[in-house]
Amino acid sequence: MSTPSERVYDLDPETLELFRLKGMYGNCGTVQIGNANGVKVRRVMQITSDFARASFRQLRIIDFACGEGVYAIEAALRGAEVVALDARTERMKEGARAAERLGLTKLRFEQTDVRNVNLGSHGMFDVIFFFGILYHLMIRTYFEF
Repeated sequence: MSTPSERVYDLDPETLELFRLKGMYGNCGTVQIGNANGVKVRRVMQITSDFARASFRQLRIIDFACGEGVYAIEAALRGAEVVALDARTERMKEGARAAERLGLTKLRFEQTDVRNVNLGSHGMFDVIFFFGILYHLMIRTYFEF
C-alpha cells in the first residue's frame, strides 16, 4: 500500500501539462523529463506530512510566490486549506483555472506582495511553502557576489 504522498490523482490534460512545465517560464527552465516533476512534488508532500505530523485535512498551508501553484494544488488535492500568494498573476491565473477545474474549494489564489502578509492579514498557518521566493532570493544573492 502506498503512502498518502504517493497517491496519484487523476488530473485533466491541461493540469498535467501545467505540472510538467513547472518552472519553465523565461529562459531559465527546461522541460522535466518523464515524471520527474511529479516525483518532486510528491516528495515535498511527503516531507510536509512527515514534519507536520498531521493529516493534510488538518493543515492550513500558505504558499509564498506560488507561481502557477503546483504545490498549493497538490496540497489542496490532499485536503489542506491553502492560500497561494504571488505578486504576479500571469502564472497564477493558470493555477487558479486548474483549481477551478478540479473543484478545489479550499484553495485560494491571491495577488499580493509577500511583505503585506502578517498575522492580522492572513492568520496562522501550520505549514509555509517558501519555494518560489526562496529561489529568487538565492538567485539574487548569487548575482550580488
